[in-house]
Amino acid sequence: MSISLVRWRGSTVAVVKIESAASVEALRKLRNQTSAGFSSFNGHISADDQKRWWEEMRHRIRGWTYWTYAESVPLAPIGFGLVREEDGRWWNSIGVSPDFQGRGFGSLITHDVLVRFGGVVFAAVRLDNAPALLMHHKFDWEEIDGPEPERLRYFRSNTGAA
Repeated sequence: MSISLVRWRGSTVAVVKIESAASVEALRKLRNQTSAGFSSFNGHISADDQKRWWEEMRHRIRGWTYWTYAESVPLAPIGFGLVREEDGRWWNSIGVSPDFQGRGFGSLITHDVLVRFGGVVFAAVRLDNAPALLMHHKFDWEEIDGPEPERLRYFRSNTGAA
C-alpha cells in the first residue's frame, strides 16, 4: 500500500494510492456514501460492478483515498479524488464523506489531486452543488461550455494545481 501524508489545517491526512483490491473497495464505499452529489450516475455500486469497472478503467485512472491519521495508522475515510481519461481529456471526480463535509476537505482533495496529476483537469459540477461551484470559482478554474448547461457547469483548471 502506497501511503503519503499531507498537512491540513493542523492535522495530518493520509493519502492512499488506489491500486490494491482493498483500496478499490474503499473507493467504492466512499463513492456510494457521496454519490448524491455526482454529475452522472448516482446509484449504488456493488462490489462486483466496482471490480469490473476498475479492471476496465485502471489504465485510464489515477486515484487516491484520504483518511484521518494518527499514530502511523489511517483511521477514518475522509474522501477520494480521481482523474480519469475520457475523450482525450482528464476529468476530476472527488467525493467527501458526509462526516467530513463543510470543513474544506473538498478543496484539499481537489488541490492534492491536481498537484499529484500535474496537468490540466476538467470538471463537471451540478448546479445544486453550491460548495463545489464556489470552490472551482475560488481557485480560478475557467468556466467552459459543455453539453448539459441546464444542469451542469463545466470547468477547466488553469494550472496543474489549484
